[in-house]
Amino acid sequence: MSLIGSFLPDLGSLTKNLKRVYLVRWMRIAQKRALIEWRDRDKAPGVMARFTKDGSTFYDFSERNPWYNRYKGYTPDFVNTGNFRTMLRSRVPTSPRKVAGDLVTTRLKYGGGVLNLLVDRHGEKVRTVTSTTIATFVDPHIRGAPWTANDPGGMVVVKGYQQTRVTKTVEITRATESYSKEFGKFARDREWIVARTNAIFLELWRKAVLTKRGKVRTKYMEGVEA
Repeated sequence: MSLIGSFLPDLGSLTKNLKRVYLVRWMRIAQKRALIEWRDRDKAPGVMARFTKDGSTFYDFSERNPWYNRYKGYTPDFVNTGNFRTMLRSRVPTSPRKVAGDLVTTRLKYGGGVLNLLVDRHGEKVRTVTSTTIATFVDPHIRGAPWTANDPGGMVVVKGYQQTRVTKTVEITRATESYSKEFGKFARDREWIVARTNAIFLELWRKAVLTKRGKVRTKYMEGVEA
């Protein structure tokens, strides 16, 4: 995320005159706080939302195999024992010490755990069940009569009759992306993260740079002695 740019268009000229060390510091704090909030959000967009039914719909995750759903007790997507969810909640954002140009970056790792086992597994996008009824005619035949105390044996003539049976055919269209790749698609998260980062940065900027009367504290300005 750029230190100086579109995120503060109304304060652009003033921001360019601020000491770079403070801009870097505030941006790192803003990015880390925003990522931690996003990590803990159980409402989409958010990392924890990926473990909920509503999150599954929001991110358009592919369906799980019915057998697999029964096996894991019909828990939400990517949830079985809960270890993976707990592991992600403990992850901490990190920022490199050195800043290239005016770009500050902060990373939050999301991989590992059960995702390593899902890189080659694909869910179901479409499941079509087709039922076919087949009618057959049973020719007349003779069979043994049921045994009873009064009639210990004998034969029965069975008239011809028509019978039907139903067969089901299941066709499954698999998702082109694996479970692992679906989990790691963050296009729908980016807008929220950027907006939240900008809001936190602006809050830090105002508290640090402006006095209660709205004047700029000169110690933060480039080329101005405190």
